[in-house]
Amino acid sequence: MRLRNASLLLMLGCLLLGWSCRSGFDDLVEDPTQPAAVNPEFLFTESMVRGSSDDVIGVRTEVWNLMVWNQQLSDIRGVATSSDFFNYGAAAADDIWDRWYVGALTNLQEMIRIVENDPGSVNKLAIAKIWRAYLFHRITDLWGDVPYSEALQANNDPSIITPSYDSQEFIYRDLLNELATATTIMNPDLESLGAADPMYQGDLDKWARFANSLRLRLAIRVSGRDAALAALHGEAVLTENRLINAETESARFPHTELRPLSIYSLFNVLVDDNPVVHYYPSQTFIDLLENKNDPRLDVFANPTEESLIFSNPDFVGVPSLALATELGNFTSFNTSAIDRRFYETALEGNAMSYSEICFLKAEAALLGWSGAGSTQMQYEEGVRSSMQYYQLPDSAISNYLSNDGAFDNTLEQIITEKWITFQYRDGFEPFAELRRTGFPDLQNADGSLFAPEMLPQRLPYPEGEVLNNSENVRSVGVGINDLDSKVWWAQ
Repeated sequence: MRLRNASLLLMLGCLLLGWSCRSGFDDLVEDPTQPAAVNPEFLFTESMVRGSSDDVIGVRTEVWNLMVWNQQLSDIRGVATSSDFFNYGAAAADDIWDRWYVGALTNLQEMIRIVENDPGSVNKLAIAKIWRAYLFHRITDLWGDVPYSEALQANNDPSIITPSYDSQEFIYRDLLNELATATTIMNPDLESLGAADPMYQGDLDKWARFANSLRLRLAIRVSGRDAALAALHGEAVLTENRLINAETESARFPHTELRPLSIYSLFNVLVDDNPVVHYYPSQTFIDLLENKNDPRLDVFANPTEESLIFSNPDFVGVPSLALATELGNFTSFNTSAIDRRFYETALEGNAMSYSEICFLKAEAALLGWSGAGSTQMQYEEGVRSSMQYYQLPDSAISNYLSNDGAFDNTLEQIITEKWITFQYRDGFEPFAELRRTGFPDLQNADGSLFAPEMLPQRLPYPEGEVLNNSENVRSVGVGINDLDSKVWWAQ
């Protein structure tokens, strides 16, 4: 893994991505023979921009692959052979690996190096460590063992240009501890990040809630692998209850016309103001919402053009895991399109929502963790907040929760409802939860039940990493070029 000059990345990012980084880079250079002294706030902004999935890089992994594997979306073109169902391109792995390590984490680590010994910058340090934990949990969830403790250390130790790999178990334990510690060093009397923080504008209370909520997510993730570790951290944050407890506290990243959310990539080719796309809501998704009389169906999809002509609105999804020869009759005319609201350039990204926290609490209650509250109450609040986010009327919400959406006290229902809340906004979490729980039920092209063990279990390591850090990659022993070896928390 090659780590590039952080300040160069920052300047290029500001020029290419259109984010305001103030003027006067020349003033930052004191000695042309020495590295530029970069304002740590600039580095944090750049890290957040590059770490948030967008339509440039995020589309390759998150939309074209994960959302299709999760059956949130389906490709109306199908594939040539069944061996192509889970074909993941090497370029996609290299892109997102570099995006997170070289782009997001290198800038962030340099910021941490600058502020970590400054007593007046403890809030900046705390926020940076929380964001770093978020990025590393994304990375390890996709690959398992990855560079962690030796990663990003070239500025401190130039000899570390091929960092060793840490086990996912080690990484998860350290992330949980980092999140626990980060909130304790915050000081409301000292300066925070302000406008340099695109997500929370430096609001310490919201960052603390995000940290604790992320800690709860990680605890739930490992609950089937290390119950004691999970309960230790999960019960701690549930008892304190300083979590994302309202939609206004949700961690949603703002996107702009220059950097729209990754789903926008499906619509950036327009003909007569209409999108020319190949990806549509999956049959699995449409069938699920139709069978449950879920009022969010009209939010996520449009009736087919064909059905509207005959004044009989109908929703049709595209089958998943289908060959091209099986999809010959599916066209944009007789298939439901993604609702246009989801290709607005200012559509918010989703790091963690209030709805997700409610479903995490519901699962924690099923596990018997103290502080979780009532399983049914948390489940219903998760559904309610998801529907309220899309401004559905209270009457429709109450009707759903009293009928088809009534709680049945199962983990499957909790995970399935959580899967719905991620639609179009997050492909990473559904992929992790499918591998952890096997829910929701997915379908083969003929409508039969898909065996969840056939789902890819990880991403193959990028070609660049295999070539440049070969010895350490191969020391992992599994998962180098295959998608079948389970990551630690799924074993």
